[in-house]
Amino acid sequence: MEPKFFEYIKFNGFFILSTSVFFVILHINRWFLDLKQWIHEINDEDDSMGRQLVTDGIFLIVWLISTALLFTALWREVTNLLYPIGIFLGIETLIVVIKDVFYWWQGDADDCFLRTSEDAIVWPAGLVYFYYTLYILGKLFNLRNRASSALPASSSGDAHCVYPLPVVEPRATFTDESV
Repeated sequence: MEPKFFEYIKFNGFFILSTSVFFVILHINRWFLDLKQWIHEINDEDDSMGRQLVTDGIFLIVWLISTALLFTALWREVTNLLYPIGIFLGIETLIVVIKDVFYWWQGDADDCFLRTSEDAIVWPAGLVYFYYTLYILGKLFNLRNRASSALPASSSGDAHCVYPLPVVEPRATFTDESV
């Protein structure tokens, strides 16, 4: 495989990484502003904003961990570290879709995440790009790891076993004379 193609796919992985880091930092900033507002307006009767802040904080921590694992996967070329961000984005997408369906059923279309037809086209296209890039990165990392772990061919051109067979020595037999 050509190195340019590998670098292009890896660039797409770093593009996804930089985009996710940008949005995580943006949401952390918004979370701290909401936390500051909630502290100034503490109301014991209605604590829905406090519960929402806790949930958002947990999701932000998971996003931070997933983004760090994506960076490690791209840097070390480890396929298994690509899975956490893909799984978490899938869970997050499922939550948003279920929430939008409930809003549509209740007639609150203004509160939906995908309000316009543009959003309904752009977000699935972005998800396809994201998951396809992760899939291709995983395949390329496996291909590169497999190629680097292969043994070089022998100089005579003969095919040889990757794992040499053990040599078994015959056992000595005991006779009456030796005892």
